[in-house]
Amino acid sequence: MQNASITPLLSENRVCIPTDAAAHHFCLSPRTLRKMSDEGRAPVTPRRIGKKLLWPTQQIRAALGV
Repeated sequence: MQNASITPLLSENRVCIPTDAAAHHFCLSPRTLRKMSDEGRAPVTPRRIGKKLLWPTQQIRAALGV
């Protein structure tokens, strides 16, 4: 996902965002964020739908203090 298409966190209306967007907000690569989730070290707990991870926007805001 291109950074230009990432919605600013304060303007985000979705309940959950995809890994690419969540990784952008945490200043991590999507691969690193997925690996951290697999190892139980992610800053927030994602919701799994099949193999896809969706990251709760409210938890991301809380983790980042926004």
